[in-house]
Amino acid sequence: MDCVTLLAVFKKPITFFAKSAIFVNARISKILTFLRIMPAYRQQEGIGNVTKNEDNFFKAVDLLLMGFPLCIMPEGGQHEKHHLYPFVKGPFRIAFYTQANLANKSVYLIPIGIDYGHYDRLGYPLVMNIAKPISVNSYMEIYKENPAKALNIIKEDAYKQLSDMMLNICSDKYYDVIYISAYLYNCAMLTMLNLEDNQTNRMKARQYIVKHLDEIAAQTPEKLQTLTEKCTLLAKKKVDVVSIANISSKHKFFFILCYVLFFLPIFVYGFLLNIFVILLIVVLVPKLKKYGFSSTLKYVLFSLFSPVCHLLFSLSIAIVISSWVIPLIVFLTGMPVTVFCSKYVRRLRMLKNKFLLRKHKQYMIDICKELAVLFEKKTA
Repeated sequence: MDCVTLLAVFKKPITFFAKSAIFVNARISKILTFLRIMPAYRQQEGIGNVTKNEDNFFKAVDLLLMGFPLCIMPEGGQHEKHHLYPFVKGPFRIAFYTQANLANKSVYLIPIGIDYGHYDRLGYPLVMNIAKPISVNSYMEIYKENPAKALNIIKEDAYKQLSDMMLNICSDKYYDVIYISAYLYNCAMLTMLNLEDNQTNRMKARQYIVKHLDEIAAQTPEKLQTLTEKCTLLAKKKVDVVSIANISSKHKFFFILCYVLFFLPIFVYGFLLNIFVILLIVVLVPKLKKYGFSSTLKYVLFSLFSPVCHLLFSLSIAIVISSWVIPLIVFLTGMPVTVFCSKYVRRLRMLKNKFLLRKHKQYMIDICKELAVLFEKKTA
């Protein structure tokens, strides 16, 4: 989904680097290569494989010299936590080598932070922050004298810029506490900072919360003791704080319940239309979840196989009733109903989260009271 998001913003075709583990199948490898995705090999996959990076290194340089952008995950891996890990040297080596072969132009690094409203589910808000481009040419004097020093300096500068573009929770011990707090106290922080309630400002408010709590965790962690106990109690209830935080006050429990009951027949119809895709997802997604591509896989499977299911379903009806009117209606309504069902499922989750919000409201109120005390002096 990172790739789809970037392609929606930038107009030029982008070549992406992805972990080599997904290139193990020859057919999949050909498809990925066709989609302008290149493998990146890491040391934990074997020293012999790392040498294969040299070929891709020069391919990447050639693409940049021709004016085509590259997208590389600078951490050298994928993690589900909101934390920026140390950068690998590969992207910066490519940048400097390309710059050395350019006369009057500069290579630019553009740090981009993408914050998903929900990592595994569709339909949640997404915030993309794009930092000021870093001119590689401005580091070339240092690079000519000491390449290793130049690599470290540009890595540090890029790290700082990207860290400011995302939700970067540095504390490992208090990660869950800070994560839960960032979402539960989001709206209150908007009011404190006098910001309008929109997704961009919600992201800014979460960053503010995270930064302050990270400072407390590093300097005076004892202040987080009571907050930790309350957040632990909430976590044990397996409450999805992200989903709950995205519930607006205008979404009333009664109206959501009426909506769910009224449109239930359409949902059942859509479920039957896509039953084979749903079964495919049930089988495949758990196997690929360890690679961090579960939401991407769901998106691809529905996009590719839903129309096929609708066609087969329509043909089956046509054979049984010997008529093309109803099968044609079924096929034409297939995709609109499928899109509707994805929204219906979000309403179902909203109904569940509204119930959880009522059930565990006191836990959340207690957490917010603790946070209000922690932020009282900060915002004064």
